Amino acid sequence: MGDKTFGKGIVQTVYPLDNGAGLKLTTARYLTPNRNDIHEIGIEPDIKVQPSSDRSRDSQLDRALELMKQRIAG
Repeated sequence: MGDKTFGKGIVQTVYPLDNGAGLKLTTARYLTPNRNDIHEIGIEPDIKVQPSSDRSRDSQLDRALELMKQRIAG
């Protein structure tokens, strides 16, 4: 539930070098259970709920609570 993820599907590690510089290498990838690469693609939620522009409200949390109450009530 929520909005599509950003699509950051890799892990990068910085290895310090003796001269004070660093070498950044991609050291891991995030894959879905079906082994689909999500990098630069993101993941679509099962239930799409846009974030609220009103910072005092959390529309995604509100929707999740609403659905949970409905499921509990049967």
